[in-house]
Amino acid sequence: MYRPLEWYHKNKPLTTTPKMPPQYTNWFEIHPNYLNWYQLLVRLQKIMDEYAAGWGMFYTTNMYLLNRGWELLKMLEEDFRFAAAASLHELLRVWEFYHRLLVGQAVVFSMMHRKESRGYYFNADYPYIDEENWHVFTHVRRDPKTGQWSFRTSPVIHIIPP
Repeated sequence: MYRPLEWYHKNKPLTTTPKMPPQYTNWFEIHPNYLNWYQLLVRLQKIMDEYAAGWGMFYTTNMYLLNRGWELLKMLEEDFRFAAAASLHELLRVWEFYHRLLVGQAVVFSMMHRKESRGYYFNADYPYIDEENWHVFTHVRRDPKTGQWSFRTSPVIHIIPP
């Protein structure tokens, strides 16, 4: 839980940036051994925007972009081991980022398994609405021991007919 805090204090003497004013709280610090929460968050936002149908891509994606986004999210998860926090507040931000990363992975994984365009994004590989297979709940799960993701669907029981 406190590893990012310990990692920062262990490596902070090696910084390549002079000490910033306190209001910046090391956001722009360049360091060879760690990434702060803001740098991680910017990387996550860029991946989700460019590969997972963000507003910068006009809410459009395809399977190639989703697969590449998935690869980049896995790399970002590997880089999380270099997360650093200078204070308890930044430690909170680091763990908030990690939870956002898991949500981003769940979103991309579910988008990769839905073969249609519906909702907020347009899948260029599957431009049509699939009424037969759409009325299902999608369940995305990450096994906490192995880190493997799984996808399944279950039927929606319509109490009031659509």
